[in-house]
Amino acid sequence: TAFLHREYTTKLYWWDAVEQARRLVLTGFVLLIREKYAFLRLVVATIVCTTYPLILTVARPYKRVEDHVLAVTTSILLILLFLCAGWSTIFLSIEERYQG
Repeated sequence: TAFLHREYTTKLYWWDAVEQARRLVLTGFVLLIREKYAFLRLVVATIVCTTYPLILTVARPYKRVEDHVLAVTTSILLILLFLCAGWSTIFLSIEERYQG
């Protein structure tokens, strides 16, 4: 089981469980919100993705700085992805209103 915790500091060996919980929320629990409220899904995902790099920066669970930088960078890119999806949803709904 060392592969699960060897890249984390001794105090935060359990960080992989936090990472897996974040992934589960983003891929599973967000889908429990009805498709009718697709924008709410994006908002919840954006909130989760925004809080994660903040917690990651405060906790600093990785032994190597490179791992920390990579984790924060990918989290920020995921935030940008969800923001772009939200903007697309808003613009499409505005376009539908004015066409019909």
